[in-house]
Amino acid sequence: MFTDSYRPYTSGVVRSLDTFTRQLEGMGHRVFIFAPAYGRHQGEAGVFRYFAVPAPTNRRFYVAIPLSWRTGRTVRSLQLDVIHAHSPFGLGRLGMRHARRQGIPVVFTYHTRYDQYAHYAPLVGVHLRSWVGRLARDFANRADAVIAPTGSIKELLQEEGVRSPLRVVPTGVDPGEFSHSDPGWARQTLHLEPGRPVIVSVGRLGAEKNLEFLIRVAGRLDDRVTLVMVGDGPLREQLETLVRQLGLAGRVKFSGQLDRPELGSVLKAACLMVFSSHTDTQGVVLLEALAAGLPVVAVDAPGARDMVTPGVNGFLTPPDEACFAQAVKTLLDDAQLHGEFSRAARRQAEGFSSRACAQLLVEVYREVAHQSRS
Repeated sequence: MFTDSYRPYTSGVVRSLDTFTRQLEGMGHRVFIFAPAYGRHQGEAGVFRYFAVPAPTNRRFYVAIPLSWRTGRTVRSLQLDVIHAHSPFGLGRLGMRHARRQGIPVVFTYHTRYDQYAHYAPLVGVHLRSWVGRLARDFANRADAVIAPTGSIKELLQEEGVRSPLRVVPTGVDPGEFSHSDPGWARQTLHLEPGRPVIVSVGRLGAEKNLEFLIRVAGRLDDRVTLVMVGDGPLREQLETLVRQLGLAGRVKFSGQLDRPELGSVLKAACLMVFSSHTDTQGVVLLEALAAGLPVVAVDAPGARDMVTPGVNGFLTPPDEACFAQAVKTLLDDAQLHGEFSRAARRQAEGFSSRACAQLLVEVYREVAHQSRS
């Protein structure tokens, strides 16, 4: 797997890589990761790192310099059956180049709406949006198969001109991962008052996540409701300033980046999840929230549309603060409806187990490998 995003960085792509790697190895497959280096890395079996530098607009994210005379020899020695690119840039392109030189089939996962991240390019980002979209599409059309995390993203890619075979393979979850989580840590660490409703947002604090929207929604809710924003990123200081300007200090809390047990504690302490991103192709955090029994209120967009069934396990709303706030109020005010949605959320998550999703990925690998040999 060739990826521009990997540990110690935290993102949905990294979560997807970790989940699939664990399941594939558990099924007896060998997995190798080609990724950026964040300083020195020791004892990483099966991981090949490339010199990288911090991105100028997000110092937590490192950009690999995809130059290494060892790559071709390494790929050849590993006798890879498939090269799986997780980015249409940098290391994804390096993987594609060596795959074509050595006759190895390529699978590409379209993890996000890449054109919606052009603002991270200094000075000229907004002008690059259409170019980035074309670049990602052209890369997809060079792959032997393209994975869309959801059906709505598959349809979107078809509309945008992706002609390579498209397969829907979501990133799965362990439905029982957070079933025994203790909300005590979250309540103590984040100073959450007993009996005070908690709603939670999980994700990188970046402009593409539309998080200012959620903060403004919080201002429309009862002042007993606390919004916990889990994650970190380049927009944190700006979001914290907005919270102060709106007089929401104490009602909106920033947890920073959390490990898995800490995230489980926050989800256990929450009543529901709120999600405002327009750019996610699946939103793995939505599936994790459903697995924890949390109903979801989300802005209606591709990705969220495939995880949330309106009127069953949550609500989808237009990008309107008043409509979104009303959906949140409906679930907080109706205990019976909340209970029904919570049970439906868990049932939905059970259909997305990480093992079942990994099996779908193996089927795609076998398909392209067979076509390559024939």
